[in-house]
Amino acid sequence: MRYFIAGLLAGIALGFAPWLMPSHSFKIFPRWYGQISSASTIATSPFMDNSKNLIGPVQTDKGYLMFKEKGKVAANPSTDTGILAPSGNGMYYVEYGKLSDELSYRNYREEPFWTLSTHEYPHLSYEGKLILLVTADNSAVRMVDYNGNYTGAKRITGRFCTSMGFSQPGNAAAIGFLDGTYYFLNKKGEIVHKGVTPDNSLVKTVSISSNAKYGAVHYGPSGKGNDKLLLVNIHKNDSFTVPIKGNSRARASVCINAKGTTLFLGMSHLYLVQIPREKHHPIDILERREGHNSIQYANGVFTVSYTGKKGTSRFYAVHENGNVLFARAFPEEPYLDITMRGQSILLRGPDTLYCYSYRL
Repeated sequence: MRYFIAGLLAGIALGFAPWLMPSHSFKIFPRWYGQISSASTIATSPFMDNSKNLIGPVQTDKGYLMFKEKGKVAANPSTDTGILAPSGNGMYYVEYGKLSDELSYRNYREEPFWTLSTHEYPHLSYEGKLILLVTADNSAVRMVDYNGNYTGAKRITGRFCTSMGFSQPGNAAAIGFLDGTYYFLNKKGEIVHKGVTPDNSLVKTVSISSNAKYGAVHYGPSGKGNDKLLLVNIHKNDSFTVPIKGNSRARASVCINAKGTTLFLGMSHLYLVQIPREKHHPIDILERREGHNSIQYANGVFTVSYTGKKGTSRFYAVHENGNVLFARAFPEEPYLDITMRGQSILLRGPDTLYCYSYRL
């Protein structure tokens, strides 16, 4: 039996092994691995860990999962009658129904806080303290605070909302519309900056920093032509544009840290931009296809996932100075989601979870 267990552990380790471009200054360690469909049976990490961080949310058919960093399921909020919309860190969620007019705001332990009667669709900030309610026709967005009260700008209208983004971490938000208008909101839901893209080009993706000082607007034509990235220094009321090679017809991920360092995922490049210095440079990556992609940031590191041209998921870690720390292909996964918490990285495929720890 002990040889069987040793072989099993070795097999799991090999499953984590094939990193393609390791950096000597960056160390990554496998923690645990398992299936979402059998999350309660995941073998927890053998490493000593006193962390109280929870990592998630990992969404399921009926709700979502929250894990301790060692791999044990810490919570599993679920519903048989509605839909759960969790915050970015999974600590709060709103339950709503397609045919119901009631929203119920709860924490991950399923303890209720308040209810609100509305037919709008909820979107929660990373920390869950700002909720954006979008009308069914996507023509208006309302702001609700942690106590269930309308707050800040209270209501923003436009010609079909095409994008919303929240800071990582924090509760700042950004909203973009088909007519090229965009808004940046602080944690109170107040408008700190607004504008219109050149030629009223449609907004494809928006992002904002946790301190609401910097913002990004990915915009461009819906057909042929090249996209552009508008970088906004909100607290100085200044902006500049970065040309993007190619055209992304769907959402392309962009993430900004509190220093104004921004990473944008193009079709064949990553674009690292330093907003305060108005400097940028492209980073070559293997070409991607349209579809699912993600960028996260924590502790000086951006992580990126996307599906390559031939259907293989790819994962990169990039230092905020622009150095590629490592990259790996996941040929068995058609897509990957990323969650970063503390010093942990959780990758999620359709039914597989890979958890790592990293050190700079």
